[in-house]
Amino acid sequence: MGRCDRQVKAYGAMAGGLKLRPRLVPEPLWWVSLANLADMDPRVLELWLDEGESPPDVQALWRSLERSTECEICGSRAQELDEVWEYGELDGGAVARLVGFRSLCSKCHLATHLGLAQIRRRFGEAFFWIQAVNGLSRTEAARLVDLAVEVWRCLSSIPRSRWSVELPALGESEVRPRLERLMTSMVRSERFRPARGWVWTPENPKVSAPNVQSALSEYPGPLSIVNEAREAGLKVLRQELSHAVSLLRRPSKLDGTPTVVGKWIVFMSTREALKLFRRVAEAIGSGSVPALRAKLSWKREDSKAVMVYTPNFLDPRGVAEVARWLASLGVAGRMVYKPDVFTLAGIYRSHPSLRPHIYEFEPAKVNVEGGALEAWL
Repeated sequence: MGRCDRQVKAYGAMAGGLKLRPRLVPEPLWWVSLANLADMDPRVLELWLDEGESPPDVQALWRSLERSTECEICGSRAQELDEVWEYGELDGGAVARLVGFRSLCSKCHLATHLGLAQIRRRFGEAFFWIQAVNGLSRTEAARLVDLAVEVWRCLSSIPRSRWSVELPALGESEVRPRLERLMTSMVRSERFRPARGWVWTPENPKVSAPNVQSALSEYPGPLSIVNEAREAGLKVLRQELSHAVSLLRRPSKLDGTPTVVGKWIVFMSTREALKLFRRVAEAIGSGSVPALRAKLSWKREDSKAVMVYTPNFLDPRGVAEVARWLASLGVAGRMVYKPDVFTLAGIYRSHPSLRPHIYEFEPAKVNVEGGALEAWL
């Protein structure tokens, strides 16, 4: 008997005859879908492949799939192609099986994927649609969702190393074995995790961000920060730095929880960005550098952004140490550093009075010793 049998049976008993059933993706499988792979730059997919192995053409496969103009649940106009996955336990592990595809309207698609609805802050809308399509009372719909969450919670507790992916919906397609290997590798990877248009590294096991109140209590004031930053080789944007600190003190202006985390932003050709990201991920995973985590854009484009996070933008020496380490790995152009509070406050390049970063670093103007990763570990 599997660990999730009780939850799966209880959910199936209630949801079996319903037209619209929420399907929550177990956490180890988040963002690993044909739709997301089709959206990714094929060169990014190489992160999960053996050296020299080329990725399958997922975009061509995705475009070739048949689509209907009518929602297969409610009959309205279809706008989404939904992947129908089944999750179960197998031989002490777990398997995700793609068993089909169906065309759905945007409402039925959102209600099927309640986790996505939660992210988009549209859970109430999705919940109402589950009630309406299935003819359920609010109490019955709440029970259905609770049971779906129980199944999700149990399946999510199975370690990612024990998950595998099967794609029977692709039949005898020649790309099926390669795709199954690729998607299983993505699910099991401890080094590279896809999410929301980015590939992320896990957090550095030896680095953590201080809480905001602790960081502010040790904040020495703008003049000291500016002097420390300049001594470390950083250019400081004083107005922007002061505004970042003020945002920490006025969190009501932020769309999210305030934080002192920030990131260096580097733009490089896709091939160079992938090379850098692999080395950064290796070092962060070993816990031997002061960076907190990193991410790489998965978009199809000639150049990509690599963002490397530090735990505290009020620690200019620590921020500069990560910049110097990146320079030692071959980053030669200007780097800019953006605190996460600017993102939470909606401060981007189009802002009328503020630049969207607080520090700059130019390796060519600073003596950076070494050049090999080992020199900075």
